[in-house]
Amino acid sequence: MKKVIKQDNSNIRKDSYDLLTKENDEAPNNPEGLKLLTEEIEITKATYDENLSIVSDILNDIKIEKKIDIEKIQIVAKSLVNNVLKHTDAMLILSRVRKFDDYTFKHSVNVAILTIALGKYLNYPDKEVEILGTGGLLHDCGKMKVPNEILNKEGRFSEAEFEIMKKHPIYGAEILEESAQFDQKSILMALQHHEKYSGGGYPTGCTGSKISTFGMMTAVADVYDAITSDRVYNKALNPFEGLKKLYTEKGHQFHPTIFEHFVYSIGLFPLGSLVQLKNGLIGIIVSVNRNNLMYPRVLVIANETGKMFFMPYIVNVNPPRSEESGKWTMESIFEDNKETKGFAPDEKQGYKVDKVIEPSEYNIDVDFQFNNMQKLIQQIS
Repeated sequence: MKKVIKQDNSNIRKDSYDLLTKENDEAPNNPEGLKLLTEEIEITKATYDENLSIVSDILNDIKIEKKIDIEKIQIVAKSLVNNVLKHTDAMLILSRVRKFDDYTFKHSVNVAILTIALGKYLNYPDKEVEILGTGGLLHDCGKMKVPNEILNKEGRFSEAEFEIMKKHPIYGAEILEESAQFDQKSILMALQHHEKYSGGGYPTGCTGSKISTFGMMTAVADVYDAITSDRVYNKALNPFEGLKKLYTEKGHQFHPTIFEHFVYSIGLFPLGSLVQLKNGLIGIIVSVNRNNLMYPRVLVIANETGKMFFMPYIVNVNPPRSEESGKWTMESIFEDNKETKGFAPDEKQGYKVDKVIEPSEYNIDVDFQFNNMQKLIQQIS
């Protein structure tokens, strides 16, 4: 187990944080970083939408008891792996753009993206990452065997309904086993994504090392995406609050080390988080510095009152000059009531995350910003 989740930053593949970094792109009048980000999101968005459509077809086929189209699944899994390996942050940004009307399908793609990103961070071989992607895409396929009146119910399940819902991991594993074409690790992702590290999950209630590593990785990704998504009966938490919620279950519902690696893979301030900087400016996290999570890249979109800028711009949150002031722990962040206290602002410009804020407090639609990135290119050009 320790070998599987060993952390090693030295061989992490270059991602969009490296690709977007320019020496002078912190200047508000320099649009190069914004152009690169916008172009990357537009490229990956086309891939994301295409894969979402294919996954929708596959899951609908399962619902009417057609055989899984293995070739289609492999195409989607390889496409997602290639894009997450090459455009990690752009794909993670797209996974947080929310539309609850196609939740089941989008959730499947998002869990695949999140597990692939986690596998990438852990330096898994590409073949293993592809198995993660396949399992993530199909982890909830058993829900296609749950009656619609239960699956789409608005409100809490009755005890009897919940007992039926709890069978979907078994259904999913059976569907994948029957095809005889899926790796056992992918099958365990479908079977075990609702198991809990300390026990009490379903369908078996197994604990600790009896749950596969891939199963535990899927559990973290599944819950994170679920609680940060708008549902008919559930308002989404913002990405940072979602991580804080998961943190409270570290060591109980989730393997503690896998949870910590998950944070490193998506960011301490997850992509798409709305933040206020020490200088009062408001921005969106658009890239993660995985060498030190306290210093992401931010798309500055508004002043301290929430007034939107005509032209947003990207800044790097600069590490402090004092090595001591750059030290932090997850406990100090997640147990500190949203604010990252105790970190001195950058002496030069004050581009330092002060706190995570709720978009509704400033009437800012984060999804709108990402969905309209192409317009920014037209304004710049």
